Amino acid sequence: MRVLVSGHRGFIGYHLCNRLLECGHEVVGVDEMNSYYDIKFKERRTINSDNFCEHICSIEELDKDFFERYKFDAVVNLAGQAGVRYSIENPMEYVRCNLLGFCNLLDLSRRYGVDHFLYASSSSVYGDIKTMPFREEYEINSLKSFYATTKYCNELIARNYSSVYGIRTSGMRFFTVYGEEGRPDMMYYKMAEAMRTDEPITIHTGELYRDFTYIRDIVEGIMCLLCSDDEGAEIYNIGCGETVSLCDFIRMFEEIWGKELKKEYISPTRVDVSATFADISKMKNKVGWMPKVSIKEGLENFIKWYKECYNVK
Repeated sequence: MRVLVSGHRGFIGYHLCNRLLECGHEVVGVDEMNSYYDIKFKERRTINSDNFCEHICSIEELDKDFFERYKFDAVVNLAGQAGVRYSIENPMEYVRCNLLGFCNLLDLSRRYGVDHFLYASSSSVYGDIKTMPFREEYEINSLKSFYATTKYCNELIARNYSSVYGIRTSGMRFFTVYGEEGRPDMMYYKMAEAMRTDEPITIHTGELYRDFTYIRDIVEGIMCLLCSDDEGAEIYNIGCGETVSLCDFIRMFEEIWGKELKKEYISPTRVDVSATFADISKMKNKVGWMPKVSIKEGLENFIKWYKECYNVK
């Protein structure tokens, strides 16, 4: 297939592009290289292949000439403004990319013959639903952040486009992705930075639980959906299928690293959900996907990579 991956210089996009290329697909990447976090991380995620080309631009800038030129079989939209807490400070950036950009890419896809449109949603859409694990059919009625709101809007728009125009859409609700080449604003990466610099790390008080999902499992989930024969609009949880307290996650991290973190405690923000926990039976039953990497193994892989990357003895 010829696949467009938007956000290809991002964490998930980078790993997905490499996996697609390994499988013999042609890949076109699009990324605006914004400065939400230090751009050096995106500059490091370079892809070298004769079957790959990239365009540095935003998804709202894409036009009919671009789609007529490449004639994509599938689009995987991973571009979007990330970050739950950042959406408090700069909501209009989420409107620009997560809404306007998303709509532009989806509309171009349906107009120029794209067979399958996959897009990143988020576990954040569940808000503080108390019934766990989270199932895709749960009613969404407790959105806590503007980030989550834009992601749920994407799902509603995709469902409408599928109903009206017949384009296949697959929304992927990712659950706390971690691993090598990850985002520096994520908790686990900040923990590694604190270990390396021997500086304290800010920890939110209270019992917080997360379904941590290793990057390799996320990518394999996307690959399974890309090759699926679903019709219409579908939503899938892609998570580890277990929830772990942040305290236990930190203890595991410290044990693997071989050192204790220096910690400073603050209260959680009003946009933080208390727990995430994915029911992954739909992915298992419909496309045959199951996560394979335990949290311990995933953290070991990340810490090994981080120490090699930053020459930590």
